Amino acid sequence: MNENDDANFSQLQAAAEAKALDLIARAEQTKQGLAFKLERRGIAAGAVRAALDALEASGVIDDERFGRLWLGARLARRAGRAETPRTLEAALRARGLDKRTAAAALEKVLDEVAEAALFERFLQKTFPLAGGERTGDPSVARNRLKAEGFSPALIERF
Repeated sequence: MNENDDANFSQLQAAAEAKALDLIARAEQTKQGLAFKLERRGIAAGAVRAALDALEASGVIDDERFGRLWLGARLARRAGRAETPRTLEAALRARGLDKRTAAAALEKVLDEVAEAALFERFLQKTFPLAGGERTGDPSVARNRLKAEGFSPALIERF
C-alpha cells in the first residue's frame, strides 16, 4: 500500500464510521447488522470492519447492550406470544448476536420474576387448565419446559 491507498482507506473508514453513527443515532444496532447495512451501501468490507471495530472498542457499538434493550422491549410488549428462554435467545441470534452474547444478555434481563411470567404464560398456552388441572402428561411437560430453556428450579416448582 502506498500513501494514496492509505489515505483512500482512511477516507472510506471515516465515511463508514459517519454512516454507522448516523444509523446508531436512530436506533441501537448490532455490529453484524451495521456491517450488512454499510456494505449494502457500497462501502468496502475492510473499511467497514475497521470502522466498526473502532466503534466497538469505544463502546458505541455493544451487542450485549443491544440484546438487553431488545429483550426488555420484547418482554414489555408480550404480544400474545408464549415465548421461552430458547425462543428469545434464537430471536437475538437471528438479529446477529453470537451465542455467548445472546446468552449473557438473556441472563441479565431474565431475572426470576421475568422468567416466572414467561413460564406461566407458556404453561397457559401450551398446557391449559381443564377442570382445575393441567392437561397433558407431567413428564412430557417437564421435558418440554427443560427443552425450552426454563431454569431447573422453576420446573421443579411446577
